[in-house]
Amino acid sequence: MKNRASTPRPSRSLTTILALSFLGLSALVLILSTATQLALTAQAQQRELEERQLLIAENAGASVSDFIEKKFSALTIATSLSAPVEASASEQASLLDGLLGLEPAFRQIALLDRQGQLLESTSRVAITLSSQFEGQIKQGATALSQGSDRYLSEVYVDEDTIEPLIALAIPIKTTSGSIEGFLVAEVNLKFIWDLVGSLRVGDTGYAYVADSHGDLIAYRDTSAVLQGLNVSNIGNLSEFVKDPAATFNRTAGIQQYDGLNGQTVVGAYIPLPSLQWAVVIELPWREAYQDVFALGIRSLALFLVIAILAGLFGYFSARRASAPLIDLSRVATEIANGNLHAQAKETGATELAQLASSFNHMTAQLRDSIANLEQRVVDRTNALAASHLESEKRAKDLLAISEVSRIINIEKNIDILLPLITRLVSEKFGFYHVGIFLLDDAKQTAILQAANSEGGQ
Repeated sequence: MKNRASTPRPSRSLTTILALSFLGLSALVLILSTATQLALTAQAQQRELEERQLLIAENAGASVSDFIEKKFSALTIATSLSAPVEASASEQASLLDGLLGLEPAFRQIALLDRQGQLLESTSRVAITLSSQFEGQIKQGATALSQGSDRYLSEVYVDEDTIEPLIALAIPIKTTSGSIEGFLVAEVNLKFIWDLVGSLRVGDTGYAYVADSHGDLIAYRDTSAVLQGLNVSNIGNLSEFVKDPAATFNRTAGIQQYDGLNGQTVVGAYIPLPSLQWAVVIELPWREAYQDVFALGIRSLALFLVIAILAGLFGYFSARRASAPLIDLSRVATEIANGNLHAQAKETGATELAQLASSFNHMTAQLRDSIANLEQRVVDRTNALAASHLESEKRAKDLLAISEVSRIINIEKNIDILLPLITRLVSEKFGFYHVGIFLLDDAKQTAILQAANSEGGQ
């Protein structure tokens, strides 16, 4: 199996490395600071959103409660201005008709004595009271007889018009405080529909009211109310349905869930303990968090602008910082190629200037060392050549001496030998004149016996 040689990664310039490092560091700082600021701002906007949603829900709940309280107040005022139980039948009828005219939400009204017997009644929808209202009259009279100050029925639906209704009842008391009768009114909740439908929850949000069973009471889409839609499984409204009398935890804030219209919403509810109803506020999550989205987009745009500026600044800063090192690298390359006279610029930071100065000093020492070495090589070469010539000369001399010695040993005739020796010595050693002198018998005079030159001969 053949092993592939790993391809070396192409190297990057120092300017690129420094610029990328600066850009990376700047980006990291920007990301951390932007993320931190965005998180803190998002938390602040989340808290603001919660407060705004709860405030809208509280205002809506106050409006609904105020609607019911006004109806109770109308009944109370009617009983306090006269003695309806002791009045004549015409006066009683006039009183009830006046209440119907005063409060359009009243649908049917009944006046009872303290035994719960009907004294007078009036209705907008029929000549006689509906059976459902009669049942509510009995329940209200029973509840008030047991000491309650007011009676508020659960929501029920008219069998003919399919409209949600409630019954209100208050006791009629004498000056001594004893009960002498009851005043019961049926309220059409269509008026709450208009009230809830007019509540403004952002641009696309909405509000609705549900009772303690989770049944929808009021919503801008009346068809959903008329269908008897149950919303107890939506959001955290199930907590209210489980225990309507439980203390509401306002600090729990809002929740995100699939709302009544099927979209993901940010919702909150406010219970109305006196009515055992709950007002729910829902706002589509896109609108709820549009400020956070806008902040994110602005932060991203700012991040990109700062990143580009940081990149440009980093590039020029890196280029300026790396210029002395690039010049030093160029000079080193020239010196490596044989140009020992190249000089680095002593510029830039103190450390880089000192490095360039040291490099130039090192180059000068290198030039001197190479020059001395070349001179020593020349001297050594000349010495070797001279020694070689001397050795050759000695070898020639030794060879000549050897040949002369050989001739001496061979030739015994001195008259022939001596001229031969002068001629060989002249030829072998390069002398112009060679002569051989012999001492006389008294050893006082040297007599020329042989010579190679004509004059000597």
